[in-house]
Amino acid sequence: MNKNTKILISVAIALGGILLGERYIRHISNLGISKTETETDTEPKTSRWRFLDGEKGVEAENKQQKIAKIDQFWKDFKTSGPGRMKPEKAVADKETPSWMDKNLAKIDPSLEWEMGGGFQDTPPLTITRGFSETGTDLAETTVERAGPMPGWTVTAYREAREPAELAKIYQHRRGEKLPPFSFRVMPGESNSVDLTIDSPQFEGTNREEDRLTALLILDIVLGEKNLTTWVDKFTTTHSEGPAAAEFNSEKAARNFASSFNQEQAKIISKLPKVAFRLSPQLESEALVRVKESDLPALLKLERCRLTYVTTRPELASNFNTDTPFFSERYTNTGEKFAYLQLFDLKDYSVEYREKLEADLNQALLKSGTGSLVGSGRGNPASYYFDLCLSDPDKAIPVLKQFCIAQKLPSQCWLRFYDYNWRHEWVRMLPNTPDLKHPEIAG
Repeated sequence: MNKNTKILISVAIALGGILLGERYIRHISNLGISKTETETDTEPKTSRWRFLDGEKGVEAENKQQKIAKIDQFWKDFKTSGPGRMKPEKAVADKETPSWMDKNLAKIDPSLEWEMGGGFQDTPPLTITRGFSETGTDLAETTVERAGPMPGWTVTAYREAREPAELAKIYQHRRGEKLPPFSFRVMPGESNSVDLTIDSPQFEGTNREEDRLTALLILDIVLGEKNLTTWVDKFTTTHSEGPAAAEFNSEKAARNFASSFNQEQAKIISKLPKVAFRLSPQLESEALVRVKESDLPALLKLERCRLTYVTTRPELASNFNTDTPFFSERYTNTGEKFAYLQLFDLKDYSVEYREKLEADLNQALLKSGTGSLVGSGRGNPASYYFDLCLSDPDKAIPVLKQFCIAQKLPSQCWLRFYDYNWRHEWVRMLPNTPDLKHPEIAG
């Protein structure tokens, strides 16, 4: 596999699943990338990362080993690596690429890096998850532990590049000239943005090669964070224009970024202006059920959720879709949407469930760590409590204390709706077992 192909597939893996609206195992197959190129065609082996404090076992040991390697990387970076120089000199230094490749691989071979570009006054160092679909937290942790480095900006996502750089960067990454293109930006479902990229060099609709070309353009023009969070679907089509001789890549990139930013701003302007826990508590509830057509397949799973009872049906309807969920699309205050999941063969009475919900909501409100936004039932005998958490790390002790005080069953976990945290779980009681198959949502 040559370097240019590797870069393209890396972008495709990082962005393709989101852009195609797929949640789990269909990320690569829908892009038409073969197993031989990616070495996998299934959902990667799940592994927790974010919430392992106080845990034991392979996952916790792996995290500690990785953190030790991360800290050593930054120590070496500052003393004998590019960090001993000013960013501008490090970018130009011929030893930088080999040093970064060698030392970053010591943390994890999936991590990739890029130095330079962006809109900052100084060239940023970007460390991203590369080939690893589940490596976002590793990249973010690596960046978080960089510590102070005067003059340096370190990020975990490829940033949008200057419009004037589009053609140059595209040719560098792809090994060929940027094709002329036009675009359309439209509102999508679930507070997302849909995109269409047209080019006279594209053939038909959604050809694999055209989609890879479009992914690279989107990555350069909009930046990785915008794509993974806000773009749900994109389409490629053949068009008669613009002609190559008339195409202005800088103007096209600038207009594209501006149109996207405007559509994104429309979504954000409609989001709640205050945290959910500070919003007026709504009284009327709605019942949201899974689709009847989905029920037979769901009941074959080891477990599944069947109902949502909520005062915020616009949220529940988006919890219950195959479109990847991102809290940023529904709150502008940094909150995260999560749920308590518990298994209990006992049939809870309406009165008991309502009191449990009220007490849970009060515990979160009193501690200032979140609020209850819904509940539901599942198969086998299971109960769900949907939460909006202002600070998950501070909410976890509150939730654990609540579960112990309420004498809830041992099979009780905190789980998360966000796509990047979909494999994370937190045991709520000292005797809570490991969650089996965290890749199953619900």
